[in-house]
Amino acid sequence: TSIGVCWNSTAITVTGMAGVEDVAADRFDRPFGITLDSSNALYISDQNNNRVQKWLADASTGTTVAGQASAVGGTASNSLDTPSGVLLDSSGNIYVADTNNFRIQYWSSGASSGTTIAGITGSASSGNNELMNPYGIARDPSSGTLYIADQSNHRMMSYLAVASSGTVAAGGNGLGTSKTQLNYPVGVYFCENQSAKKKCKVNVPPLVSRYGILQK
Repeated sequence: TSIGVCWNSTAITVTGMAGVEDVAADRFDRPFGITLDSSNALYISDQNNNRVQKWLADASTGTTVAGQASAVGGTASNSLDTPSGVLLDSSGNIYVADTNNFRIQYWSSGASSGTTIAGITGSASSGNNELMNPYGIARDPSSGTLYIADQSNHRMMSYLAVASSGTVAAGGNGLGTSKTQLNYPVGVYFCENQSAKKKCKVNVPPLVSRYGILQK
């Protein structure tokens, strides 16, 4: 895998407000995960505000598309608790790693609440149907299989579409540095190119979250 990273020497704030952590629609409190849709709208997991915000290109404020705009976290289907990874499918449905609820939530496009598709709400353990602080998520668009960085279990989990439990895809042998172990994994990327003769090039978007802002 080759990684291409681009960094602009002069950063431009595209969302949020420098040095200000708040629940207002134009601000964040610890933005973490980020993804783009086909129209270049940003979807950002606003961790300490317990929500996912959608920012249209060149917008001055965001709209809450998952979780509560008021920043109140919880375990209900319309709530999140410290969301981390976020991704979209081709239909605009949202997948969120609901980290401190130990689950992955699926929000249909335009829905006011989500459905748990991996993990058990409030249950942090190492069973194949459980997660412990899931962070990064990726998805195979062809099969619908989800790949989850199960951070505190030191493993990557693979969940087939509509499956009630997953399979350990990497790690799962405790914290460590050996070839069979992981150490608090937080990110995962799915590469569609399965040919061993070709490289999968990952272009990392030049967007960085820091405190209450996103810069490029």
